[in-house]
Amino acid sequence: MISTLCNSSENSPSANTILYHLRTKFEPERLERVANTLLRQEIVELLPEQVEVCADLLLRPYYGDEDDTDDLYHSEAKRGTTSFHAYATLYARVRNKHYTLAVRRLKDGDTASSVLAEFLGVLDGLDTEVKAVYLDRGFYDSKCLTLLQAHNYAYVVPIIRWGEAIQQELSEGWSRVIQHDLTGKLDGHS
Repeated sequence: MISTLCNSSENSPSANTILYHLRTKFEPERLERVANTLLRQEIVELLPEQVEVCADLLLRPYYGDEDDTDDLYHSEAKRGTTSFHAYATLYARVRNKHYTLAVRRLKDGDTASSVLAEFLGVLDGLDTEVKAVYLDRGFYDSKCLTLLQAHNYAYVVPIIRWGEAIQQELSEGWSRVIQHDLTGKLDGHS
């Protein structure tokens, strides 16, 4: 959102500059908690009895000074950098409109399953029924799938082409249902 505003505004500082000042002037965890509480207070009243929810993992490249990357998220190289402003969003989709339920800043050491566990806790606290959870490909791992099954949510997540068996299965067409084993354990569930 900050990137979009900076790109569309004349004479504005760069998005990296604004994000740097936000990180250094405010306590990020406290700001995140307050913002998420305010978001949910206003939106919960607008949601119908049943909703579809979506979760995204977003990485915005950081091209600034390498000495100032301590609070950033580090990942494999993409777009010429390994440092990112990273965050995850959870939103409800109602009649093709998005209602943000939570935003979470990612730090080094955060995993997709830890973020998803927090988001599922948010969903459990809502007074609405979740029809389905749509996740981006960053959530495709055995721990995330195990969490979704443990919470008994219907879900859709893109499959990443890892291994020869799944590549062969996916090469046979796009629109069909396939069985694929992705095994793992999380807190006694498999």
